[in-house]
Amino acid sequence: MMGQNRYILVGFLILLSGFTAPLCAQDSDTNTYCVPGVVGESPGKGVVLQYEAMPEPSVRGEDGTRQNLSSIQRAVAKIRIPLMNKVDKKALLGLRYDKQEYHFSPSTDTSLLPAGLSDRDMKSFGMALYGIKSLNYKHYLATRFLASLNGDYSGLKANSIAFSRFSWALIFGVKRTSHFEYGFGAIVGLWDQDFSAIPLALINYTRNRWGIKALLPSEAYFRYSFADFHMGYAGVEYHGSKYMLDEGLHSKINSFSTYEHSAFRYGIKWESRLMKYVWLGIHTGYEISWKLDLEPRNEPPLFNGNANPNFYLGVDLSLRPE
Repeated sequence: MMGQNRYILVGFLILLSGFTAPLCAQDSDTNTYCVPGVVGESPGKGVVLQYEAMPEPSVRGEDGTRQNLSSIQRAVAKIRIPLMNKVDKKALLGLRYDKQEYHFSPSTDTSLLPAGLSDRDMKSFGMALYGIKSLNYKHYLATRFLASLNGDYSGLKANSIAFSRFSWALIFGVKRTSHFEYGFGAIVGLWDQDFSAIPLALINYTRNRWGIKALLPSEAYFRYSFADFHMGYAGVEYHGSKYMLDEGLHSKINSFSTYEHSAFRYGIKWESRLMKYVWLGIHTGYEISWKLDLEPRNEPPLFNGNANPNFYLGVDLSLRPE
């Protein structure tokens, strides 16, 4: 349950970075309204294309048995479309497609992870609605509703509810100054008939070129602005994935199976503007896994274990309104 709770958190991480409005605006009555964000942050991302690879990773079973893989690869595409941009309220529609694949070499020992997992498309397609309501010059509400399909589905399937995940998040933010904000909230989710709820805490602070942003319990990182449009980051974040896999994963299993992976990532990232609106990002680090399960419904687990600490490297290209 805790792994599932933390996985649901991942979708919320884009909530506070998806809005690119000024820090505050004036209405006709000269009241000031605030929105999330502090000075010193890079612009919010409108369109993102990302590729990530983990070369020669390995996993280990509960008994310590080790299995080496060829690679794990992941591709992500995201877009956020403005729906409303008024002085005290804003709304966005977000679309996201995420694809992950395990690749086994011909010599891979399949005594742990079954051969049916190799080259299997584990996909996630999500649609989200984001909203911000400014209450006054220092308080705001931010919310997000997400519906997504997660698994190895293909096309429209009558049993697509088995692949579905839903979540709703709400945070109350306090904008003390243009350099400091904090907030509290919660996120609730529904996945495969399991309900979860978890609290959230936000802190976002900038001092000169330095800054820190944390959305607890899922991420915390430091940032440093080397120059205009050149940013560096270092920190830790929770990274999780959960998919419903269809039949054929194993010759003896003819039912849905749940794949779940939970880990913490310690890494660095560099972001730089290539030209107006176009940014390049490169990130790398180590992933420390604490859970990797593959469990069929109403059957003994195919795999309960963990992944060894693994190196990852990724690159992304984004369009950012300024």
